[in-house]
Amino acid sequence: MMFKTYVVRNLLLVATLFTSCKPVTPDNHMALGTKYFIENNLDDAKTEFEQSIKQHPGNADAYYQLGAVYSYKGDFEKSITYYTRSIEINPEFSMAYYVRAQMEELEGDYYSAIKDLEKAIAVKKNFYLAILLKGRLEYSHAMYAMAVVDMTNATKLKPDYYLLYSWRGACYSKLKNYTASLSDHNMVIKFVPESAEAYMNRGVLYGEMQNYNAAIDDMNKAIKIDKNHTTAYLFKGYYEYELNEKEDACNDFQKAAQLDTAQANPYIRKYCYPIP
Repeated sequence: MMFKTYVVRNLLLVATLFTSCKPVTPDNHMALGTKYFIENNLDDAKTEFEQSIKQHPGNADAYYQLGAVYSYKGDFEKSITYYTRSIEINPEFSMAYYVRAQMEELEGDYYSAIKDLEKAIAVKKNFYLAILLKGRLEYSHAMYAMAVVDMTNATKLKPDYYLLYSWRGACYSKLKNYTASLSDHNMVIKFVPESAEAYMNRGVLYGEMQNYNAAIDDMNKAIKIDKNHTTAYLFKGYYEYELNEKEDACNDFQKAAQLDTAQANPYIRKYCYPIP
C-alpha cells in the first residue's frame, strides 16, 4: 500500500497543479482546501472541500479535489466515487477521466481505465498524457495494434521522447513487424547513444530475427557501456550458443554468474553442464 500511495502521489502531481492553477473561485473553502492539499495537510483539505460541496453541491472541482485527497490517502475506491461525481456534474472534465483511469488501473480494472482514457481523449484530442497511458495499458494487455496507434499519435505530439519509440518498437516486435520495430529501436539509439538498454533491446530484436551476429554485436555494445549488465551477458551467451560457439557462450554465462549467480546458474546448468 505504501508503494501504491507513492505512485499515486507522482501520478496526481500534474493533475493537482492543473486544477490549483485555475482561477480561484470566491469559495474560500476551495482556496483553503487547495492550499492544505498542496501542503500535504490532507485531513484539513478534506474538511474544506466537504464544506465547499455543502455550499456549492454543483461544484465539480470540489468533488475532483476530494477525490484527489482520497487518492493520496490510498483509498482508491472512494476516490473513484468522487471523480465519478465530478464527471457527472461536468461530462467535459477531461482531467477527471484521466485521473479516474489511473485509480482504476491501480485497482486492477484495466478495461474501465482504457475506456476512461478514450473519453478523456475524446474531450481533449491532444491530451498527450492520456494517449500515452492508454498506449501503455494496451501494450501491457497484449492489445499491440491499438497500442501502436496510440504511441504513433503520442510521437506526433512529443517527437523527441525516445521512450515512445522503444515502447512502439516493442509493440511492433510482438506483431512480428520486425522492419518497423528495428526502425524504432534505431531511433532510440539515435536519441540515447550511451544507453546500454537501448543496444540490448535492439540486440534482443535481432535475436528474434535470428540475426545472431548482429545481436551479439549489440550485446557487446551494451556491455561496453555497462560492464555489470548481467542480462546482456546472458543474451550474448545464448546467441553464441545458437551459433554453436559453446565455449564463448559458457564464458559469458560465467561472467554473468559473477554478477548475479541466481540469474545465471540456470543458463550454466542448461547449456554448459546439461544433465543427460
